[in-house]
Amino acid sequence: MRVDLISANSGANTLSVLLNEPQFNGSGAGLDVWKIAGNAGANPTSGAFLGTTDNQPLEFKVHNTRALRLEPGVSSPNVIGGSSDNVVSNGVSGATIAGGGASGFPNKVGGSDATVSGGENNTSSELGATVSGGAANTSSGIDATVSGGGRNTSSGVAATVCGGGHNIASGGLSFAARQNAQALHQGSFVWSDANAIGSFASTVLPRPR
Repeated sequence: MRVDLISANSGANTLSVLLNEPQFNGSGAGLDVWKIAGNAGANPTSGAFLGTTDNQPLEFKVHNTRALRLEPGVSSPNVIGGSSDNVVSNGVSGATIAGGGASGFPNKVGGSDATVSGGENNTSSELGATVSGGAANTSSGIDATVSGGGRNTSSGVAATVCGGGHNIASGGLSFAARQNAQALHQGSFVWSDANAIGSFASTVLPRPR
């Protein structure tokens, strides 16, 4: 895809998006163009669109820095907003990074249909996993969630850490909250004290005889 800005002396203030016009001379005559001030009649139901027609990503920049990247996926495209360091792993489809991230602290998605909504240094690495925000959080279980906070890990299937810090939800359908809570077993629910020193972990009681 080629993007050209028509000069002022060409008689039009136009951003031209050309896919098959290597000889474009800036006149804009007889060409379909996207105007900086907006277009009229660009009805998508009639085939009008801004984008690519091949298996290439589309990027939008502000201050010459990538702000949004749209990547083709097998079943649906990947949407990568925020820092230009944010990344979706190869082979992943339907992933979303809504924003956030920073140089050296990118947000990453490694699972299809997974999401990182914001924050920085967050990772969703499994199918349908979600990190809503915060920093240094990891959601690595199928359909697992970390809602926010910092340095939390949700690795069980459909497990949840709702926030706080240094919490772990590794059991399937488990839930951990506050600080240093560890929901390590299937269906366990651990809500620790905010001033917890060390870890506060779930346990398995012996079966009665």
